[in-house]
Amino acid sequence: MATIDLYCYWETTIDGERKTGGSLSTPVSITIDGVVHDQVFSVANNGSQKLFDVDEDISDIDFLWIEANQTGVLLQEVVDDDGNNGEAYLVKTLTAGFPYLLGNDTALASNGSVDLFDGTSDVLERFNVKNSSGSTAKVRVVAMT
Repeated sequence: MATIDLYCYWETTIDGERKTGGSLSTPVSITIDGVVHDQVFSVANNGSQKLFDVDEDISDIDFLWIEANQTGVLLQEVVDDDGNNGEAYLVKTLTAGFPYLLGNDTALASNGSVDLFDGTSDVLERFNVKNSSGSTAKVRVVAMT
């Protein structure tokens, strides 16, 4: 067993008022078994790449860090409940140097559901990227369990 200590903090001043969140001194701690998948991909402009697949890499995620060095890299999350509901997708645009973080892989497959929170309990199974940044991007994925 091991522990990841993650420090999250932000601050800004808007109209003379300082706003902050998180902590630089008190971490969010996540207990893991010590299995690590850490890989950097070079993705050509307009190219795509599978970053992670629970069927090929590690079987579940207790910590996930995805970071690109270019803004405009599209991240696709895939939830699949093994055919009962089909695949459900979510696509986000990554900002250079700003990591996408998750503390678990729990998901709800609600593909086609009218009720936002009605669906099949499942996990995030696959992460893909498409590079639309205009130049080659480096994308790092760190998954731990």
